[in-house]
Amino acid sequence: MKVICTNCGTDFDSDNKNKFECPHCGQFYNLKEKPDTFDVKLLNGVLVEKISFNEVKNGLKTGKYLKYDYISGGSLPWMKIINSDFEDFIPYSTAAKRSSGASKSWIVLFVFSFIINIILLFFLYLQKVKIDDLISG
Repeated sequence: MKVICTNCGTDFDSDNKNKFECPHCGQFYNLKEKPDTFDVKLLNGVLVEKISFNEVKNGLKTGKYLKYDYISGGSLPWMKIINSDFEDFIPYSTAAKRSSGASKSWIVLFVFSFIINIILLFFLYLQKVKIDDLISG
């Protein structure tokens, strides 16, 4: 899990998802502690401060906050929402459902165009045979 230290701003990866410390400044983090309020840093740099658990949950459901926005609270480090306790509240993207249907359409279109190309190559071969017959005799 990739986190950003709230004390010194260092990016680092942590294998332990419960307790770890910053390798740069030694700040200790315990992810089992649940804060009362959270801060959310949006991808465009806007910082939304001191919001409750339910406000974050509702913001995820309505699309106000994205899974790639950063969240922190209390003594927690900055981490992507998808790596936090809020990952269960992230709605599935409707665009992903559409893309799976589009991929099936793509396969059908590919097979259709492949068959058309084979037919056109056959007609080119017939034209070549006719031209060769006209030239030879």
